[in-house]
Amino acid sequence: MTTKNDKQINKARLGAIGETNVTSILMQHGWDTFNANNTITNYKSIDLICTKSPNPLSAKPWKPEVTFVQVKTSVKSNI
Repeated sequence: MTTKNDKQINKARLGAIGETNVTSILMQHGWDTFNANNTITNYKSIDLICTKSPNPLSAKPWKPEVTFVQVKTSVKSNI
């Protein structure tokens, strides 16, 4: 029998797997990522902080791109 605590642990583990998967995909596309949940447990509204080196030909070649990502994971097939 699965307890409520076991379900919460499994849900947290599934979330961590999803965040790691998204991190690896973003890194393949040139984004550096930092998992905000490693610093603040269950950081509100943000899971990953992502930066990308600026394009030297852009209007602001000194300013990196920054974006925040919230990852949602599920085992259900109807999403």
